Amino acid sequence: MYITAGEVVAALYQKPYAQVIQEKFFTPLDMQCFAGDLTDAALNNVAMSYGHNDERGIYAIPRNSIDGRELVSAAAGGIVCNA
Repeated sequence: MYITAGEVVAALYQKPYAQVIQEKFFTPLDMQCFAGDLTDAALNNVAMSYGHNDERGIYAIPRNSIDGRELVSAAAGGIVCNA
């Protein structure tokens, strides 16, 4: 349902979901957050995420690795904020 809600928001505003959330929430509240992919500039100043499983051990999880397309699942918990 959250992904559908994100698609409805994008269709209503005729903009990508991440852009709508940035313009309507993050910027007015002066929040340093993102929904979806990070920009190249932002990638220069972020920590690498890591995962672990028995087969691979500890491994890096690359950012923005979903074919460069907008992340449609951002509405289902894909918003990240940092202090």
